[in-house]
Amino acid sequence: MVRQGEYLSLLAVRHGFSADNVWSAPENAGLRQRRASPDVLAPGDILYLPDRAAAGARLHARAQNSYRASIPRVPVCVTLHTEDGPLANARCVVHTGASPLEIRTNGEGMLRFDAPMNAHEVRIDVPDEELTLRVLVGFLDPPDDGSGAFDRLVNLGLLSPVDRHAPESQRRARVREALAAFQERRGLEPTGELDEPTRCALRDEHGV
Repeated sequence: MVRQGEYLSLLAVRHGFSADNVWSAPENAGLRQRRASPDVLAPGDILYLPDRAAAGARLHARAQNSYRASIPRVPVCVTLHTEDGPLANARCVVHTGASPLEIRTNGEGMLRFDAPMNAHEVRIDVPDEELTLRVLVGFLDPPDDGSGAFDRLVNLGLLSPVDRHAPESQRRARVREALAAFQERRGLEPTGELDEPTRCALRDEHGV
């Protein structure tokens, strides 16, 4: 059973399987139909993993044993915006737990980098804008899930993160307003409902 923050690439590395083989397994056909991306899963999803023999490492008695392992990395892509538009060619310092990485966004404000798979959160500093952003890796739920749609609306600037803690009635009203605004922007009927065309549009505009 998938837990919050887990995705197929992470689970494949953790359990020692090929992500492609697991995803294409007949037992996972139903999950493939529901999820557009194997790396955007929802808590509670059932992912079937094949049985495997437990792997071991050589151990020498009465000696010091040393082992070395590399931590796989996962590609991360984020687009940085302010109220004035995308932060194009902005200097950024990315903290993933190792040495800080200094890179720049592209002309559309997009930032690409690799993060170690054991990093659940990445900090991005934008010194010239005096901004610090914290990005959770692997915690975005699918767009057909209520929290997944909410997070995408926040990332697109149509909702505020503080709306998550508003009273239930107020939060629902804010989500409907944000969905209607998004639908109007995408040329859809502004019903404020999370229907299938809206889910597809959210996935398309958000990028995942």
